Amino acid sequence: MIKVKVYKNVPQLVKWLKTDLRSQKKKIAKNKNIKENEVKDEELTLNIGHAKNIEPIQNYEYKEVIYTKINFEFNFKDILKELFKLEKKELKYDENEKILCPYKVNATRVTFSKEANFSDTIFSDESDFFDSFFSGKAIFFNTTFSGKAYFTASTFSKEASFSNTIFSEGAYFARSIFSGTGYFFDSIFNGETYFNYSTFSGKAYFSESTFSGEAYFSESIFNGEITFNNIKFEENENKDEISIKFNNIKLENNSYIIFNNINYDDKKKEFIENENSKIEIINTVINGRLDFNNVFLSKLNLEGSNIVGIFNRINLKAYPSNSDTACILKNEELKKNNTIKALEFKAIEKDLYTKELRNKKDKTPENWAEIVSLKISKLSNNHGQNWFRAVGFTLGFGFLFFSLSYLFISNVNIYNIKYMFTGRFMKNYFNYLIPTNFELIKNVYENTNIFFYIFYIAGKISVGYGIVEIVQAFRKLNAKV
Repeated sequence: MIKVKVYKNVPQLVKWLKTDLRSQKKKIAKNKNIKENEVKDEELTLNIGHAKNIEPIQNYEYKEVIYTKINFEFNFKDILKELFKLEKKELKYDENEKILCPYKVNATRVTFSKEANFSDTIFSDESDFFDSFFSGKAIFFNTTFSGKAYFTASTFSKEASFSNTIFSEGAYFARSIFSGTGYFFDSIFNGETYFNYSTFSGKAYFSESTFSGEAYFSESIFNGEITFNNIKFEENENKDEISIKFNNIKLENNSYIIFNNINYDDKKKEFIENENSKIEIINTVINGRLDFNNVFLSKLNLEGSNIVGIFNRINLKAYPSNSDTACILKNEELKKNNTIKALEFKAIEKDLYTKELRNKKDKTPENWAEIVSLKISKLSNNHGQNWFRAVGFTLGFGFLFFSLSYLFISNVNIYNIKYMFTGRFMKNYFNYLIPTNFELIKNVYENTNIFFYIFYIAGKISVGYGIVEIVQAFRKLNAKV
């Protein structure tokens, strides 16, 4: 059963709130066996929405759903002033003239028909605006939520202003609808922040805001522009990695996600090191535009995403979280014909893929073969990036295997070891580095130790492989990525 309770003006609502608070006091006093005037304000709930909406439910079903409709311009400060006046109590303010609301606030399933203003308020306890509907502007400017702030499944038809607002213990906007512009300028998000399964039809600004916990925008739909300018990732008490997650989102054709000047000092034109900042955009088809300008991140995760639209990167410094992300960044550099940068991401992609194979459970022989191959490629020339390393690999392994093979020409003895430090030995070594030179093996005795042949052949393979790696590293700009 659905019921609707309508308030037409401030006196009508204040009268109800006073009656309800008195009723709560009587009930608490009776249960605690104390006087009514001994009941503390923080034990009470300001039920703008109906109290039954926050009672425990069974199997997620309500026997009765009661909606509240506010048919006047709502100003929370005025409501508190009138209420405290009737109660003959004095309101408290902080040093910045913010008004203190000592109660828990229940505004579940409330429709604000006109503008709703909760600015310059400190909510001292939990605030619940579940399934509320803001027909006019929703203004929470310069507001502090000391407890958890619930706006789950709420609808903001017009402008929603949460600028300069502090969410001390988490902000919950999951499954909400922002039809107008959402302002979250210079706000502080402590604890976890949830905007998942939400719809942003207009613009949303999170510029100058601070995040000290995980922020979830997963499964959300973006039809407008969402901007993160000069945001800060602030270390929390547990020193956890702080991520902004956009997993499985829908980024439509004319929509934008913009990240500007993150962990970046615009005055000094340099990055600010931050090991706990991470952005995830996973399993997403990006039809719109994704911008990163002057952004430093400890990790960037684009796993499973497909960039169909525009991916702008100007001065982006971020280490990929996995090989899939490195591959996407590599392909994006190839679109710009930036071969050098693409090769760098290719090397990172192979390193991350090696790590993923090593961490894989129940590895097959093919997996082990891939690991060995990738490790050798890393060692020899850093996956085609470093010709100097390739020269060192060729000379070093050539010398190692030639020395070992020479020790076993007959049997290991003092004479052979001493001979290794003569000029003739070095001459034979440089001849050995010629892939087609097999003079040494032609002149060995019939009873030569089997280990001679093993090390000799292994060395020749290493030298041949090393030469190929040198050529590959020299020709990296012409190589296929």
